[in-house]
Amino acid sequence: MANIDFSKVQTTEARTARKHKDRRVALKAEARRRIAAVFDDRTQMNLVGAAIAGDLSRAEMVVFRASRRWIAETLAASRAAASSGADPEWPDAPTGLAELVARF
Repeated sequence: MANIDFSKVQTTEARTARKHKDRRVALKAEARRRIAAVFDDRTQMNLVGAAIAGDLSRAEMVVFRASRRWIAETLAASRAAASSGADPEWPDAPTGLAELVARF
């Protein structure tokens, strides 16, 4: 009995930390999935390029800026839910984003 290796024992703290990490990773993945469902990385880069080049109208720039805020809010909702343990409150995509994305 003296040969028991206690180095592999799972503590409650370790299990809790792993659960929190797994939840944080899952929430981050869900946030990314929600963003990608509206527009993927390539489309985002195309829109950034068009914005930099001045190829977007004023109305399109308003939607583009709103989309950047929406992405930030979605990621913030993920982080807030991970830290609080509550369910995330996902923001809605901005009006007009689907139409803008369809062009790019």
